[in-house]
Amino acid sequence: AVHMGGVLIAYGIKAINKTVGVVRVVNRKTDERALIKGMEGAVQDIAFAHIPKEVILACVDHNGNLFVYRVIEDCKFRLTCELQLHILPDDEYVPQTGDFYRVIWCPFIPELPDDIEEEDVQEAAEDVAWLLALSRGKKMELWNIKMVTKRHSTGPVKPGMVKMGYLEINEHQKPIVDAAFAPDGTAIATASLDGEIKFFQVYMQNGKKPRCLHQWQPHGGEPLSSLFFLDNHKNYNPDIQFWKFAITGAKNNSELKVWSCESWTCLQTLAFKVRPDRPINLNASLDLASGYLLLSDFHHKILYVLQLYTNNSETSAAIISISEFLLPYPILSFGIVDAGIQRFKSDNLEEICNDENDEESVLGILVRMYLVQPKSLQDCQIAFIPPKPGSFDKSTIKYQVDEPAHVNGDLSASNPNLQELPANHSSLHLNLMTPDAFNSPVKHETSASSLIKSHTDETSYSNTTTLVVSPHSEETENNLLTGVDGNVTAVFGFASGGSSPSREVQEILGETSCFFKETDDIPPEQEQVDMPSPKEKTVWPEIPMLRATEVRKNEEQTQMRRSVNQAEASGGGDAEVWKTTQRLETSVSSMIHITNSLLQAFEEQAAEVKQLREEIRQQNMLREMEKIISHNSQQQMTILEKILASKENKHQQEALASAVSQSVINFLNSKVFESVNKEISSTVVPAVNNQIESLKHQIHVEIDQKLSATDHLLKENITKLVHSKSVMDVLSAATVSSLTPVISQCYKEYFTNVALPSFEKSCSTMFNQINEIFSKGSKEFVTALDAQSQRVAEKNREQSVQLQGLSDVLKNCTMQMNNELKKSVAGIEKQVMDAVTSALTLQQAALEGSMFAA
Repeated sequence: AVHMGGVLIAYGIKAINKTVGVVRVVNRKTDERALIKGMEGAVQDIAFAHIPKEVILACVDHNGNLFVYRVIEDCKFRLTCELQLHILPDDEYVPQTGDFYRVIWCPFIPELPDDIEEEDVQEAAEDVAWLLALSRGKKMELWNIKMVTKRHSTGPVKPGMVKMGYLEINEHQKPIVDAAFAPDGTAIATASLDGEIKFFQVYMQNGKKPRCLHQWQPHGGEPLSSLFFLDNHKNYNPDIQFWKFAITGAKNNSELKVWSCESWTCLQTLAFKVRPDRPINLNASLDLASGYLLLSDFHHKILYVLQLYTNNSETSAAIISISEFLLPYPILSFGIVDAGIQRFKSDNLEEICNDENDEESVLGILVRMYLVQPKSLQDCQIAFIPPKPGSFDKSTIKYQVDEPAHVNGDLSASNPNLQELPANHSSLHLNLMTPDAFNSPVKHETSASSLIKSHTDETSYSNTTTLVVSPHSEETENNLLTGVDGNVTAVFGFASGGSSPSREVQEILGETSCFFKETDDIPPEQEQVDMPSPKEKTVWPEIPMLRATEVRKNEEQTQMRRSVNQAEASGGGDAEVWKTTQRLETSVSSMIHITNSLLQAFEEQAAEVKQLREEIRQQNMLREMEKIISHNSQQQMTILEKILASKENKHQQEALASAVSQSVINFLNSKVFESVNKEISSTVVPAVNNQIESLKHQIHVEIDQKLSATDHLLKENITKLVHSKSVMDVLSAATVSSLTPVISQCYKEYFTNVALPSFEKSCSTMFNQINEIFSKGSKEFVTALDAQSQRVAEKNREQSVQLQGLSDVLKNCTMQMNNELKKSVAGIEKQVMDAVTSALTLQQAALEGSMFAA
């Protein structure tokens, strides 16, 4: 969080070795720091109040505890944090997973001049700046910190303990993600994950439940992520309406819409579409002037700067340019200090040009911010030359690219209102401070490192983000910026019969009579008006917006308004009668409150007049007493002179004169001394001071002239004397003669007493260390060698055992084969012998037969 002045910043950190968080407050000018402890969980949100003269910081932890501190800087620039209020959640509250904790202060803008005489009215108006909204899941709590601290001191307090200064809103179905106060604190708008934005009346005096004035689904029921109203809180103009334009974000701010809050029409839609495997999660923040919207993409390490354009006279607003910056690290969160147009040197955007007539200077945009990265908190400055915005026409703005390589380069081809970045992309840079800058004295120098690149760089970047600009509905298909040609006008027909906050809010955000005229066909039993879908061709109620100053109507307009209200009430039924009754009640209560304030102011003025009269009477009495004392003094002096002249008794005369003079001195000392002091302080001292000042000035002038002349002469004489050859020779000879023996002796003593012993000691130590290391290494080598040899021997033994087993197996196999062979050979021999025997027998028989035959 960044204070309005941009000097004090606060950020949450996690305590070392603990699960609780702490808040660090830093003064960027003096580098003084303060630490806020006492949290019961991690810090969820922190925010500074919109009070320029005071520093009020609110923070909420993971358990829903709210702490409000006042940051004070003493005369020695040391920071101290004083607890103003500690708020605990109700006993029945149980933190749920996915609950959002947000702290939102009222962006108070004073409507009364600083020199107003009614101090009570001014103080009551400034109390609006102490309005705070705290979201705990689906519930929104509204606190008036000053009102609660007057009755309960620093607490801790719970909502059930507070009767004045607390309101509760519990009408959303899902957690609230964002909210925004009206600048005068009479209304608040809340955005929730249920897709609805609801407007509620804020009136702390009666303590009643806030009344819902209007509800709205800007993204067709999609969960909302952010809500911004484009109001200039930096340089406000009382003649310009507040809450005239708004920007809503949905789908983690990947879809943005610009709205006209007079006609509730969508002026522009900007969508970032990506592939399903590359999710996008954008963190959004708006500067105080509502001129630039910053989006940081955590997953893709990208920072987008969106330049906004608003034309209050033509009721038009739009995003006219988008600039993309690649980051070295993702941004967890950031706070904007300032953003605006600045004049730079044409050749170096890091150098600001203060001369408006410099022809070589260029106009660019400078964004000052603080950002939190995963490992550091850094001061960041973004300087770049914006593209020239194209002229707005009535054509529909559409843009869609499937997989762009360079986003802004594609934008310019299809959309004249979203221009591409300039070709000299090297001018787009972002300066980051190193973490050392937060631990060292502040240096007003620009960091030399540029850690961000333009998307038009030649470095390849596989970014799949796609920007889509499309109209909101079919009704605005042919004319997206309906407010440009003046077709959309708001009806400002409300008469201001008083300064009741509830009635003003009702008139500002309540639905007008034209809405009920269009819905006369609704059955009587149907009391709830259904919310139309954003895609249907439904005319939204024309609701007048909040003004910076209330314009009081004259009596004729009031009478006309009453007649119109009576006519509408006759046709509108009980709803209009109830509405008129509520307005009268709130107006009467408001008038009573203002009357009481005026009566109190009159009573205080009467008391002051009475006190002034008493002081005047006392001054008159003092003057009379001074006259009487002067007369008595003259009489006493006359008596004293007569007594002295009589000379009856010298001793008695001296004693009497001493007593009388002492009494006169004691009596007149206080009065005369005071009068003399007054006269001296009022007359003599200023005259003497004037004379002394003139004399001092003359003396200073003469001394400066003489010193300048003397200084010039001394410089010339000293220069001549120093450059004189004789003086140089004498000085060099004297220096050589005086330093030669001393230096030689010093060198000898140094080498003898310091260098040689140190060198010998170092060499001895070095050799001893080398010896020890060598011995140790040798022992380790021998040990390692023995171990290796043992391992080798063990391995050899195992291999020998294996070989022995193999040889035994081989022997057994050989013997078995021999036996088998022998058996086979024996069988074969037997078979051969049998075959030979049988053959020989047959042969023998044949021979014998042949022999017998012969």
